[in-house]
Amino acid sequence: MIRICVVEDENIILNYYKELFRCYQEEFSGKKNFEVKYYHSGEDLLRKEDINELDVLYLDCFMGEGKMDGMAVASAVRKINSEVKIIFLSSTPDFALKAYQVKAWNYVVKNTITKSSFLKDLDELLNSLTVQPLKFVWRFNGQMEIIDLTEIMYVERIRRKNIISTTFGERQCYDTLSSLEEQLGSKMFVRVNRSTFVNVHYIKGINNEEIFMKDGKRFYISSKNYKSVKNLISMKVSGWR
Repeated sequence: MIRICVVEDENIILNYYKELFRCYQEEFSGKKNFEVKYYHSGEDLLRKEDINELDVLYLDCFMGEGKMDGMAVASAVRKINSEVKIIFLSSTPDFALKAYQVKAWNYVVKNTITKSSFLKDLDELLNSLTVQPLKFVWRFNGQMEIIDLTEIMYVERIRRKNIISTTFGERQCYDTLSSLEEQLGSKMFVRVNRSTFVNVHYIKGINNEEIFMKDGKRFYISSKNYKSVKNLISMKVSGWR
């Protein structure tokens, strides 16, 4: 059983999400086994829910006066459960970068949500909980290795070789950068300049000239790629996947 919680302090919006989940269960009857619980505050969630058993958390960024805001709730949840998929719900894209500090799965601007987009995103999310992570297979000097895409932080083209930086070290590959980019996919990776593309889940910050990675690495952003980089960060998604 997949366990989902929604935290939203406005009843009209909370009821809208209830209707969307009902539509999913109706249209995809029997496809996924999950239950949804609803809370009006992060305090209620943390007090009443077994966070260790939580699989998915839809979390409003801005709560009512005197309540924990979404980022504070997410930080508290992350200290207990490092695997839960967090989807921030906000009226503005301004805090999308902060969402990555707590390893958010997605950041959704509320006025962009439609029934079709919600059902599609929910289906992708539920699928991610029931299938194995996507893999990348590479070869170098006759050796083959299989790597989870989520473990690749960025890829750089240096002296005719592609340096693949992962969470466990560097790997080299002689394929073209465009070929690697195509294999890795556009939902999780974005090109920042002619010789580099990065995994959006490992981005710590961005300004008009550079992008900052969580491991301390910096890359300049070409003017050609700046808009696509910023849009993907602001509107992300799979994945984180």
